[in-house]
Amino acid sequence: MSDIGNREQVERCVTGCVIWEPERALSRISDEVPLEAFADSQCRAIVKTALAMWREGQAIDIMTLAERLGGDWARVVSDLNVIQDLVPSPANLPSYLEILKEQFQTRQIREMAEMVLLGIQEGRDNVEVITGIESALSRISDGAVKGRDLPSMKELCSKLLERTQAEAEGRVSFLPTGFFFLDRMMKVRGGELIIIAARPAVGKTAFALNIGERMAKAGYPVGVFSLEMADIEMAGRLVQSMGQVSLERFANQVHSEDDHRGLSMGVSMASQLPIHIDDTPNLNVAQIRSRAKAMHRRHGIKALFVDYLQLTDSMNSRANKTDQIGEISRGLKLIAKELGIPVFALSQLSRDCEKEKREPRLSDLRSSGDIEADADKVLLLHRMEDAVKVIIAKQRGGQTGVVMLKWLPEYTRFENLSPIDEG
Repeated sequence: MSDIGNREQVERCVTGCVIWEPERALSRISDEVPLEAFADSQCRAIVKTALAMWREGQAIDIMTLAERLGGDWARVVSDLNVIQDLVPSPANLPSYLEILKEQFQTRQIREMAEMVLLGIQEGRDNVEVITGIESALSRISDGAVKGRDLPSMKELCSKLLERTQAEAEGRVSFLPTGFFFLDRMMKVRGGELIIIAARPAVGKTAFALNIGERMAKAGYPVGVFSLEMADIEMAGRLVQSMGQVSLERFANQVHSEDDHRGLSMGVSMASQLPIHIDDTPNLNVAQIRSRAKAMHRRHGIKALFVDYLQLTDSMNSRANKTDQIGEISRGLKLIAKELGIPVFALSQLSRDCEKEKREPRLSDLRSSGDIEADADKVLLLHRMEDAVKVIIAKQRGGQTGVVMLKWLPEYTRFENLSPIDEG
């Protein structure tokens, strides 16, 4: 294969990865590769347009990208499909980027050599030629380490001391879940991906909603992506739980006088909470990112809940389920880091724990390799008679362990087992 053919192939592979996995690819391209690295004008135009859409928080797929690129829409869609199909495997993006960067450097060095030769042929002063060489080498060297300015160790240590001192003085630098013993065992901080996993009907949605309610009561606005329940159903769950009205009677519209009082109280309390629910179905992670950024900008959300991970659409319909879940969990982690807020993602567990009649463990996470690797914390719920065991199965930078919570199934509500800080 010629140098030109090889260059074009690599550029198309990187561009194809942008179409396959826009969030992952554009995040790396933005940090590692200048647009000038794409010598092919078509690839450069596609990547430049996709970067602009990504920075604006817009969803990116073949259709939206073609619309933004303009021109003959059918032809543009066809070209994008061809480029996407050229990619042997989107998982090889890091290797494609390394080759692209190396080829860009080689092109820059060749251009520098031609500039030197031209300067000599034109009889320029040696000092002028050498100065030109030094300037070109500096540009090439800077391009090799393209990326954001990194904080010094002094700055990092200063931030660490500030956070430690704030916690010691009770100036909380983390978000409380509202469950006393859970907050003692783990600190929820911005930028974290926290997985809440359980078998169906164990109460993972109720648990997440209870945490969101308690955060909102403490003054922290939260966002919820409800991919399974309609927003009015989610609001009803919140009202019913806070007003302590029987879920069965609430669902069947059979209300006693006490129920009416409870509903009135629940509505009064829930309506004051800064909880923002988006129940748009079939969202992919790029669309969640775009909408989460809008929530963050408009409502100042401090935490985000996604119910649930396996209902999130993949942007890569051709990949297997494991790769799709990996794409989604990586995307949610990037949202947490970009917005500086914790993202709670609910997840299903496999049937193995039920078949073997045991407590759940990390390996029971569906596609657990990807989810476990991306998560900062993993909470597994295990139902007992009148309590739920919250198993902290993973905690990056902290200890694992168990917290017991009281479970009130009639009200789909979790409470501390003791009255400590139950407000």
